[in-house]
Amino acid sequence: MTMRKWISLVLAIVLAVGLAYWWQNGKGGFSWEKFAAAGAQVNLGWLSAAAGITLAAYGLRGLRWGLMMKGVCDRPNVWKLITAQFTGFAAVAILGRPGELVRPSLIAAQQGVSLQSQMAIWFLERVFDLLMVMVLFGFSLSQLGPGTIERVGPTLGWLLRSGGGLAATAATGCVLFIMGLRYLSGPIEKLMESVARRLPESIGSRLMSLYRSFSGGIVAMQSSRDILLLLLYSAVHWGMVVAMFYCLCQGFEPTSKLSVLDGMVIYGFIAFGAIVQLPGVGGGIQIVTVLVLTELYGLGLEAAGMMGLLVWAIAFLLSVPLGLIFALTYGLGLGELRGMASDSSVRSQDSSTVKCQS
Repeated sequence: MTMRKWISLVLAIVLAVGLAYWWQNGKGGFSWEKFAAAGAQVNLGWLSAAAGITLAAYGLRGLRWGLMMKGVCDRPNVWKLITAQFTGFAAVAILGRPGELVRPSLIAAQQGVSLQSQMAIWFLERVFDLLMVMVLFGFSLSQLGPGTIERVGPTLGWLLRSGGGLAATAATGCVLFIMGLRYLSGPIEKLMESVARRLPESIGSRLMSLYRSFSGGIVAMQSSRDILLLLLYSAVHWGMVVAMFYCLCQGFEPTSKLSVLDGMVIYGFIAFGAIVQLPGVGGGIQIVTVLVLTELYGLGLEAAGMMGLLVWAIAFLLSVPLGLIFALTYGLGLGELRGMASDSSVRSQDSSTVKCQS
C-alpha cells in the first residue's frame, strides 16, 4: 500500500468513528479542529516508550511460540520465530484476517516442520490469548461502581450486561480445552487409530499422518510445567500490552491523569470489545476505545478518537514496516505474502517429509 492509501485509510477510520458515535448518540458536533488540537498534545517520549514495549511484546510472542514447538522442534531458530511474528502481523494489517495464515506457513517453511503442527500452535496461541483477555475483562467489570450501566449508552450497556456471562463462558471453555489436551490426548489418539483402522488403508494412513502432524503442535500441553510456563508467558505478554496502553495514556494530555488501574480497566474493555462484535457498531479497536473513554471516563469525542488512532497505530500498524523489512530479507514480497494468505492448501506438508532446522 502506498503512503497515500494509508493516509486515506486513517482519515476514513477517523471519519467512521465520528459518524458512528454521532449516529449512536445523536450528539454530533465532531470538531476536526479539536481533533487536530488533541493530536498536538501527544508526548513523543511516552509514545516511544509505548512503541518499545510493543516491539518487546512481539519478541515475547516469538519465545512463546518456540515453547509450544516442543516435540516438533526442540531447538528452533528463535530469531526467525520473532521476525515471523512481525511479518505475520504485518500481513494481517495489510491483508486482513486471511493474513493470519502467513505466520504458521512462514514458520513451517523456515523451521522445516509441518504446516499442520504450526496451525495447531496458532490455534493454541489463540486459546491462551483469549483466556488472558477474558481474565482482564472480568477484572475490568469488577472495578465498575454501582449504577454504571444506567449512565452509559445502549451499546456499552449491552457490553456491561452481557459481557460477564460471555467472558465466564469463554474462559471456562479455554480452561476445559487446555485441561482436555493435558489429560485426554491418549484416549483421543486411540479413538483416531480405531477410526483409521475402519477406513481404507490409504485414507486411514493419511488421516493418522495428518493427526500426528497436527498433534505434534500440542506436545507442550502434555506437561503441567509447560502449561504453567505458557500461562506465565501469556500473562506477561498481556501485562506488557496494558503497560503500552498506560504509556499512551501518560503521553496524551487528556488521559495523563489516569492511573495504572484505570489503564487496566480501559484496556480490558477495549480488548474484549474488539473481539466481540458490538450490536450496531461491530468490532474495531478504534470504535471501542472511543465508546469506553467517552461513556465511562467522560472524555471528549475528539480526544477519544485520537487515542483510538494511537492505540491502533502502536498496537497494530507498528508491525508493518519491520514486518515488511524482515519479509524482504527472506525474499518475500507482498505477492508471496498474499499467496500464503489466500492459498488454503498452503503446501500442506507431511510430517515425515520435513525436519527441524535449528
